[in-house]
Amino acid sequence: MADLSTNISGVGLKNCIMNVGGVRTANYEELANIATSTSGGIVTSTMTPEPRSEAPEPNYYRFDLGSLASRTLPNPGYRKYMQNLSELKIFGKPVIASVAGADVKEFAEVAAYAAENGADLIELNTLCNGRSDGRLIGYNIRYDLPMMELLVANARRATKKPMGIKIPICSDEKNLERFADLVIKEGLQFITCDAPANIAMLVDIEKEQPVLSGNGLGNLAGPAMKPHTLASVRILHLYLKGRAAVIGHGGVMSGADAFQYLLAGANAVQIGTALRDEGVSAFSRISDELRGIMLSKGYKSVGEVVGKMKLLKS
Repeated sequence: MADLSTNISGVGLKNCIMNVGGVRTANYEELANIATSTSGGIVTSTMTPEPRSEAPEPNYYRFDLGSLASRTLPNPGYRKYMQNLSELKIFGKPVIASVAGADVKEFAEVAAYAAENGADLIELNTLCNGRSDGRLIGYNIRYDLPMMELLVANARRATKKPMGIKIPICSDEKNLERFADLVIKEGLQFITCDAPANIAMLVDIEKEQPVLSGNGLGNLAGPAMKPHTLASVRILHLYLKGRAAVIGHGGVMSGADAFQYLLAGANAVQIGTALRDEGVSAFSRISDELRGIMLSKGYKSVGEVVGKMKLLKS
């Protein structure tokens, strides 16, 4: 049987496939459900200092090429959300705490608290710009690199736990290299290539209305984003040269999708749309499909696949 285990900065995952934060992670019960599945890790919802409410319905729309979701980060505030987080340790899986804030201080505050209360890895969600209370969450390196450097450096001082950043889709290689340079400079252990495009919309022609509430704008995720995130994973893998792990997310609906990410250079992959569609059974299905592909090609472990994509001859 092919070994799907992987490693992020000394933290072992028995399966390279895990959840993306924010999908079926609203409370301890949902996190425990993921913990009892075959997911390699447990990624929390993105936590902020103050509670953030769910967007009014409809706030999610599924269509053939993916999904649209309202741009908010619903959570009850990090202290309430993490009340039982340490209890997840009984399941023997690493906990990846996704954190955010309105400024540098808040990022460090949430990161430190998560590290003290059961988190094995800290993910700085630097891409989120959802608003539910008028406050901007996160920063974008394309617009404010000095602030991003300050944010990461401050969070690093707040805790010694392995740490990484979640980044948005970039329009060119240079922006990705700037993210990678930041990871190297600050000694971060991983980088997550996230799928959602921050501005997306669909319109119901019968109702002549957007499919989401409010102004109709949302994040685009799912299969439609896979070509973008696969390219980001490949570029980062080649640039980082093993100095940090790369986690891919975007359109992983099957074992074949996961295999593509591994070939491109991902050390692990996250699933969101498939998890929302199927529940935690998606982990077993995708894992079984991935093992089948690896065995058919003679691969015995994830490490044998990562980054081994063969280029076309010119």
